[in-house]
Amino acid sequence: MGLDSVELVMEVEDEFKIRLPDSECEKVRTVADIAALVISKLPRSDGVCASARTFYSLRRQIARLTNLSRSDIRPGVQLATLFPPAKRRKQWAALRAVERNVPHLRASTRAERTLLWMTGFLGLAWLTCSALGWLAYGFSSVAALFSVGAFLAGAWLLTGINARFATHFPADCVTLADLVRLTMPVQFPNAAGDQLIFQHRVMEDVRRLTANQLGLPLDQVKPESHLVNDLGMD
Repeated sequence: MGLDSVELVMEVEDEFKIRLPDSECEKVRTVADIAALVISKLPRSDGVCASARTFYSLRRQIARLTNLSRSDIRPGVQLATLFPPAKRRKQWAALRAVERNVPHLRASTRAERTLLWMTGFLGLAWLTCSALGWLAYGFSSVAALFSVGAFLAGAWLLTGINARFATHFPADCVTLADLVRLTMPVQFPNAAGDQLIFQHRVMEDVRRLTANQLGLPLDQVKPESHLVNDLGMD
């Protein structure tokens, strides 16, 4: 799988809150194949309201982590009330450990700009260090190790800094009801009519994700489009 393919799979997994095995992704040839694979991996509805189930599950875990009573944990309560800044990162990480669909915290807009600047600076520093390594040791394993080591050190530093600044809730996630909406799984409906509508929605979402990933107009990405031969995916 090329870089485009891997990134598209990750986007699809995030969109539908599922995991797509590499062995099955390698068999995918068309946009319709992706949609069919997604539908095959979605949980089937058992008649229980997905939002209600997700809310009760989150409420139980939040009560355990924060020592709040369940009566205080209502859909309209603000997340900032449930997770005060001093304990937010630790409590949110504990929540994500048991509720895998809970999104990551993010850095503030200002921090994200700072991190973007630092990424560019460290990228330039890595290129400089790599060039110095090649000049000092020539094209050798020592120079290669030096380059890889500098890259890993920079990546480790950025990961640590990002985790440190990630104290803000996801965009458009202010209340517990918002978190429920972002967290609840996508389910394949039982009713035949609903299934047809749902399948069409999955196809359109997959087309949109594919077009965005490849930078193509949406009307160029059709269900029958071959990912490599027609769309140029690597």
